Amino acid sequence: MELKEIYEKSQEYIDIRNQDSEVYKQYFDIVLNWKIKYLSIILPVNIKICKILEVGCATGELLRNLP
Repeated sequence: MELKEIYEKSQEYIDIRNQDSEVYKQYFDIVLNWKIKYLSIILPVNIKICKILEVGCATGELLRNLP
């Protein structure tokens, strides 16, 4: 079995990509109200970011919501 098949058959991963699901709403709330908040606190104010690599990004909300 390929990794793609595992994700396509995982109900949790299906739900996390479905913007109408409760799982997605909870996940998105964690990303916006926790991850981004604390990531912005630990990044230096004067840092110039040219590229970002996020490992384990799931559906990519963290990257899409960085200022």
